Amino acid sequence: MSAAVVTPPPTPYVTAPFTVAIDDRERIPFVFSSIRTDTSDRRGGNRPVIVPSKVVHLATADYSLVGYESRVGVERKSLSDAFSTFGGSRARFTRELERLNAMEVAHVVVEADWRTVLDAWPTSLRDCAAYLRLATEAGPTVGTAPAEIVAWANAIETMCGRPPERSQLNPKTIWRSVNAWEQRYPHVHFHFLPDRAWAEAKTYRILERFHNDVTSGKRATPTTHVAAPDSDVAAALADIDDAINATGDLPDRAADFAESVVAKLESIRSWIEEHDDVTAAQREAVANMAAGIERWKR
Repeated sequence: MSAAVVTPPPTPYVTAPFTVAIDDRERIPFVFSSIRTDTSDRRGGNRPVIVPSKVVHLATADYSLVGYESRVGVERKSLSDAFSTFGGSRARFTRELERLNAMEVAHVVVEADWRTVLDAWPTSLRDCAAYLRLATEAGPTVGTAPAEIVAWANAIETMCGRPPERSQLNPKTIWRSVNAWEQRYPHVHFHFLPDRAWAEAKTYRILERFHNDVTSGKRATPTTHVAAPDSDVAAALADIDDAINATGDLPDRAADFAESVVAKLESIRSWIEEHDDVTAAQREAVANMAAGIERWKR
């Protein structure tokens, strides 16, 4: 009679077979503390996954894999980041998209779904300031568990992660911008997710899939994509971004002027993005408004 084969019990946790590279400019990075194995895993499902990570300086993206930094990248955006980046910092973000588009695998994850983005509008600065004071007093300290840090960050984001009080960026502009970017940069995938926890899980699964494909030989040969070249449209959008940014330096007495100019610039930008074209009259209008902003600064 042969001896029975005894299968050892699964370990209480598993360690990811790769190291996540985290850009050193991430202020509140993902900790990947809620990642678990699939329930169908024959070795023992639903076990916690320990995710090794290393803080490095990434030329592109916020998250990648150590050893594959030039091949895979994930850019993270909170709700407030989305309004800031897709608006005032648009030119810089466009350059980031060009670099991402040259990668084999590139994604942008946003910690808010489309309904939240399109419904978003300013939270009172007074309420936000009061909440921040409370959060600072009761915030995480050394030794605080990662899950509590994530909860604290999410709480602040819930109250203060809205467009700036004086932001004139219409949420609909984000919708149109992403639609345009997805076509201009076809190798960059956008994901608007319910909250930070979903964005963190999505980031991990993107990196996990890339690692699995590389180690299994399904992604053996690196490929390089050519980023979209600069154009009159890109230059016009960059000029609009610069002009909108410049209104933030105007004195308080120019508030009405600034609001009017930003609204006109946003209107021109929406037309340019919708038609993927720019007219001579629009370029002249943007130049005149930029000159007017400079005159107010004197």
